[in-house]
Amino acid sequence: MGFAADFVSRTFIAVALAVALVGCGGYSQQVTPWLRTARDVPFRVLGEPGSPGDESIAERRENGRWVRVPGLGDEAFAFAGGTRAVVKGDALDLVRPEGPPVRIDCEGEVRGTPDGANLVCIEVRRRTGTPPQTVRVAWLDADARVVSRNDVPYPVVIADSEPIPGADADPDLLGFLPEGLVFAVLVQHGDESFAGGTVKQLRAFLLGADWKWRELGSLTITVEQLWALHFPGLWNDTNRWRVEPGRRLHDAKGEPFENTSLGVGFLRLMFHL
Repeated sequence: MGFAADFVSRTFIAVALAVALVGCGGYSQQVTPWLRTARDVPFRVLGEPGSPGDESIAERRENGRWVRVPGLGDEAFAFAGGTRAVVKGDALDLVRPEGPPVRIDCEGEVRGTPDGANLVCIEVRRRTGTPPQTVRVAWLDADARVVSRNDVPYPVVIADSEPIPGADADPDLLGFLPEGLVFAVLVQHGDESFAGGTVKQLRAFLLGADWKWRELGSLTITVEQLWALHFPGLWNDTNRWRVEPGRRLHDAKGEPFENTSLGVGFLRLMFHL
């Protein structure tokens, strides 16, 4: 029994040490034949002061060799037949096979249209924004030049008398239909529960070419399905819609990057805010 106890003790220590270490490794993705990105994860002990962070890079093929492009990270997507790419690093940049990156004038989320021809920028201005409770939509051409831009009031507006934070109805881009852009909205009033299993009601709105909203339908979910604020799959399956997500940023591991209120939802889910 002494040997068995010693073996179990040593095994436990080994497993604990393995858990305490984040393994050395990384991920990479080939965005286009001329552009690739990578994320390197160094060895480190959790909680060790001064541990280096993950390194995120983008490289472009120039004169037969891969050259790192300063300021760019590993989150990217290609469009325009593979002749352009959007890359997120210090900011959002348009990258081409030659020439310096071009800064994209967008402080929100950039998506590529389903056909890959153009870009759309979505900037959500919350209740504390200017102007408050508005969505700025900018359509960009393949060189990230603004073709049209407009500020549109939220489809559901929260009264000024409701608490900040705690009450909001921020629209999140689901994707594209031939008639326009589709947004999902979770309307919240006050201190609502986000405990596991709590049922929530999402609403979907179409923003047409006339810059007017039209409600498309609703979706009943639990808080574990808050990802439906950003991904149209569940909406399409439930309502037999054909909303296309378009082209969106993915990191080198292949996971989508969201610069939207999805993170707020997960914080509420984790900490019951």
